[in-house]
Amino acid sequence: MGSAEADGSAPADLDECGGHFAATPEYPGGVYHYHASLTFPNLPTCLTGTSANNAFSSAAQQGIGVPRR
Repeated sequence: MGSAEADGSAPADLDECGGHFAATPEYPGGVYHYHASLTFPNLPTCLTGTSANNAFSSAAQQGIGVPRR
């Protein structure tokens, strides 16, 4: 869901992993989901798994992270 709820509001009651149980458009009855933080390192701290080498690529001429006009 990014850093905001589907309605654009700030998420409330996030746990130590940056997630909470709340309704989403896909799960109106509620589902546990994470939110990205607005500060570095942005990703939830409790995520685990295997990392991929060279996971980011772009066909954009301006590159990744360049503001849109």
